[in-house]
Order: sequence, then C-alpha cells, then structure tokens
Amino acid sequence: MEERYELAKTRIREIITENTVKEPFGNFFRKMAKFLSMAADVMDEETTDLAIEELKKRNYCFYKDILPKNYENSYGNPAYAVKELGDYGKAFSFLYAELMGTTAYSHEKRLWDMTVSMELFLELYSAFCEEELPEVSTVEGILRSYVNDYCQDMMEKRIREGVDPELDFAADIIMNSDFSDLRYLYKYGEYVSENEIGVAEFLNSLSQDEIDKMASTYTEGYRIGFITGHKDITKKKTVNIRYSLGFERMVKAAIIQFRKMGLDPVIYRHATHAVNKRGSVRVGYTGGVANPQYDYDHRQDSALFLDGDFVQRKLRAMQTSYEKYKDLPMYMAVRLALILLVKLRFHR
Repeated sequence: MEERYELAKTRIREIITENTVKEPFGNFFRKMAKFLSMAADVMDEETTDLAIEELKKRNYCFYKDILPKNYENSYGNPAYAVKELGDYGKAFSFLYAELMGTTAYSHEKRLWDMTVSMELFLELYSAFCEEELPEVSTVEGILRSYVNDYCQDMMEKRIREGVDPELDFAADIIMNSDFSDLRYLYKYGEYVSENEIGVAEFLNSLSQDEIDKMASTYTEGYRIGFITGHKDITKKKTVNIRYSLGFERMVKAAIIQFRKMGLDPVIYRHATHAVNKRGSVRVGYTGGVANPQYDYDHRQDSALFLDGDFVQRKLRAMQTSYEKYKDLPMYMAVRLALILLVKLRFHR
C-alpha cells in the first residue's frame, strides 16, 4: 500500500503542470491534483510546529473552494459542474466530494483511504488522456466500480469506528492536548471557523470545577437513565460521544467521568465516504460546516450508483462486518449541545 501511495502521489504532482487533457476537463484535473498534493503534504508530516496563523491559512486552503463566497464557481457545486462540464458534471461533482475526504484522511494518516482516493482520480485522468473523450456512462461506470469494489472495506471501517475504542484518533487529541494552545483544533482536519475558536476560548475561561459540573449534567443523566429504565449499565463497556470542535475541554471531563462508570469512549468522525453518508446530517464529531449548501447538495450522492445490486452488497458488507466485530461491546450515543452549555453557564 505504501508503494501504491508513493506512485500515486508522484504521478499526481506531475499532473499539476500537464496540459494533456482537453479543456474544460484539464482545469478540473489540475485543480484537484493541487488539492491532493496539499493533502499528501499533510499525510507525510510526522509532526508539525507551524504557528497558528499558518495552520489557519492551511485549513482555509482545504475548504476555501466550497465556502459560500466561492461556491458559485466550485466544482463541488453540482450546478456549476454541469454548467462547465455538461453531461459529465454530476459525476465530476461526486468525484470532487469524494476527493475532499482526503483532507480528513491525511490528518488522520489513513493510508488506505488516501491511496484508493488518489488512484480513483488517476484512473479517471487516464481515461481523459485518450484522443476521444470517454462516454459519460464510462465515467459513471468507473465511479460505480470504485464504490462497489471498496464497499466492504469502507463499511467495515465505519462499523469498527462505531464500536472499537482502540480507534482513538479524536480521543488522543482530547486527552493529550494543551487546550490553552488552540493549535490543537487544526489536528483533526475539520473546518475551523471563528465559532469553534470562540467556543474553545469560552470553555478555557471557566474553572475546572465548572467544567466538571457541566459535564456531569449529562454523564449523570446518562447513568440515571439506565436506573430509571431498569437497565444494568454494567453490561455496557463503551459510550459514543458526539461533539463539535471547541468542546474538547468538556469532552475530556466527560471521558474521565464515564471511565469511572466503566465506560470507554468511542469517538468517530462524521462520514466522508459516499457509501457511509446519512443524507446531510453529520453523525459523529464535526468541525464547522464550511457551507451548508454543499452538504445539502451532496446528501444523496449515492444515487449515482444506487441500485439493487449495491443495496445487497452493502447489506452483506454490514452483516459481515458486524459479525467480525460482534465481540466488541455496543454503545449508546451521547450528544453534546451548545445550547445546553449556554443555559448552564448563564442561567444556573
């Protein structure tokens, strides 16, 4: 896999300056090659000592194309993609959204996800390097094959993320970061707006006692819920915590409290692969939403390849994956709401 990644990365960086593909498709491929090259730079970093202003700039570069002020001319906008690329537009807009996922993969060092995404890009690029443009059905077929071929792997990873506390990318950030240094917010690869920064700064202004009491409001509510429902909480081994960036100080307090109850945290990112998306609703931890319209426009990307065969393939993949991880404890979800925090802070 490492060899495949290196080969894909090298080829993609060559594409940035190539003019082999006919316009207007050449512009799309060069633009996305630059994006993937930027993601590869992050992927290859062992550590980063960048100043917070540099991290802000890099975070902006990953998301600037879909921000509301730029969205009108973004290939992530299906309307623009169709306008520029005609009948190929919807397929290329889907590809754009899929490649956007490399932002998360590169920060999380997910070699497999990075590699297969880059190889998909290169397969389509090669198809457009031919003298004659490929048929629209050929392009859609390549995307359909990609989703079908990797459905099992994508589904298995997502299911494991939901039950296995050993997948602790976010938990590690939460438990080991210096929250006074807001650079930690950029470790996720999520969009960081002034809102996330403001929430983190606000929580940093509170005493530890206040943080602990606020966290216990829902951790104790969770525990008492089992008592009220006449359920044995000792049968549970994990708890799923979903939150928005900026709440890490509170989430850390919650993790400590849950662990005293014998519950380990299971914390996963909202879905990036089209196979695992649930409409426009983000399930899992998330940063700021760079553009709600972008999320809405891509909420049903699976329609491009959804058919009876794929449904059956996905169901089999789910069955196989749950069987594989059946010994891992199931979980219940705990949601953190900003409105609750504000009420606790200003109306206690």
